[in-house]
Amino acid sequence: MTTPSTFYYSDSTSSTSYETELTQGSYDRNKVLIGVDIGNAVTSLKSLQDPNTRLTNGCFYNCVELQSITIPSNITSIGEYCFCSCVKLATVNIPPNIGYLDNAIFLGCSSLTSIDIPSNIKTLGGDVFNSSGLISINIPDSITGVGNACFANCPNLINIEHISSAMTRFPAEYCFRGCTKLTSIHIPSNITDLGRNGTFEGCRSLQSVTIPNDITVIPGSFLGGCSSLTSINIPDKVVLIGQYSFAGCTSLASIVIPMNVYWMDSRCFLNCDNLKTVTYDNPAAIVNIGDAIFTNTPPMTVNFYNTSYPPVDTKGTVYNTNLYTRCSKFHYYGPYVPPTVITNSVELSSFLNDKTSTNGILADSIAVDYDLMSSVDKVLFIDNSNTKLTKNIVN
Repeated sequence: MTTPSTFYYSDSTSSTSYETELTQGSYDRNKVLIGVDIGNAVTSLKSLQDPNTRLTNGCFYNCVELQSITIPSNITSIGEYCFCSCVKLATVNIPPNIGYLDNAIFLGCSSLTSIDIPSNIKTLGGDVFNSSGLISINIPDSITGVGNACFANCPNLINIEHISSAMTRFPAEYCFRGCTKLTSIHIPSNITDLGRNGTFEGCRSLQSVTIPNDITVIPGSFLGGCSSLTSINIPDKVVLIGQYSFAGCTSLASIVIPMNVYWMDSRCFLNCDNLKTVTYDNPAAIVNIGDAIFTNTPPMTVNFYNTSYPPVDTKGTVYNTNLYTRCSKFHYYGPYVPPTVITNSVELSSFLNDKTSTNGILADSIAVDYDLMSSVDKVLFIDNSNTKLTKNIVN
């Protein structure tokens, strides 16, 4: 026997519909909807597109008093924005015949603190849980893809229990952006692509992030604004660090640029105002360092390993002017190059911009831009063993 869908309103009235596809036209939009019993003939919760504005409105879009809904197993599709802005919706189920959660279905459902994603779901659209009240999320192994900003701006999200083993990449943009209570994340080894932009941007409570060893690109704004992050291990296979990738990580005290990095985009460590040590494992591999990567950082030590001179390309643009204007020390750890001894204190003081009056040594093969070194007050040359110091070291 076919049963109708029944809609309950705040004025204690109700209405019914025998439609097989529910839309906003299926119930009285002039009343406040507080509950729904979906009939057994319904197979789809559809979205309508306003022909004038071309904006898609979901079936229960902006039903601000709707608190719970049970979706029967005969439902096979749920349209985008279906429950968008249902700010009191706290209980909802996903039926077993749904294979895909469309865009923004639960966008803005701030009372929705938990949800069970069944194993029949293969993909999640963009913004599905954006700005929802989720506290914890389990992305089951059936999920192969997640859309942009799927879990972004969930202010109560504190735990990502599991990330599907069938996923190989995060979405292009903003997957967990703005999840301000998230404290740690372990990215599983099956993830080989961290997306393109802002994956964890603005997660200001994030203290621990584990990046898989096979990652080769740190995307733009990856951990931008993660102000509680004190340390990060960049995997050895990384070749590119994107722009703003660690900008605003105000608790980050040190960073190691691993052996294979050849490209560092602009402003990747902008406003890291506690960053005091930067170490390059293989500076000779780097072909580009963008503008202002260390702008608004404190005076810091820069360590260059496997080299005895500052790496500058033939055009003199790799380490651009003023890149290290706030550095207090440069240390070079590498093959020993017999230096030309500078004993003229006037000449040395001029080269170091009057930051020291002591004697030091500099190899005559070193190519250094004057402005680049303008704030250096200590220059060290150390051989591979790190045990033998050359004579006349500037202390």
